[in-house]
Amino acid sequence: MNEEMKKIFGSFLLVTVAIACVGAFFAGAITVGERGEYNLNMTKYAVMSFSGSSEKLEADFSENRLTVSFPEKEIRSFTEKFVCLTPFSPFYYLLKGINAFKQ
Repeated sequence: MNEEMKKIFGSFLLVTVAIACVGAFFAGAITVGERGEYNLNMTKYAVMSFSGSSEKLEADFSENRLTVSFPEKEIRSFTEKFVCLTPFSPFYYLLKGINAFKQ
């Protein structure tokens, strides 16, 4: 691996780790905030649930509960169309080839 590729790969890993750390920080801050509200005021947690059973994107918010139903087929076709642009494409196509070989 030449020096330029090492530099690019190193910067990619740095950015990926930084994004993961920021995401973990905000998830932790939200969790601590919700638990603190519950312990101080005895308010119920805000609950979010997901399902993939509908044909269109639907969201319902009632009584501190958010329910989101999303079209699983459309999301799967969208991700399959753009997986070649991600770093996960070799693994995706490897698993797809293995499954095709099994059948």
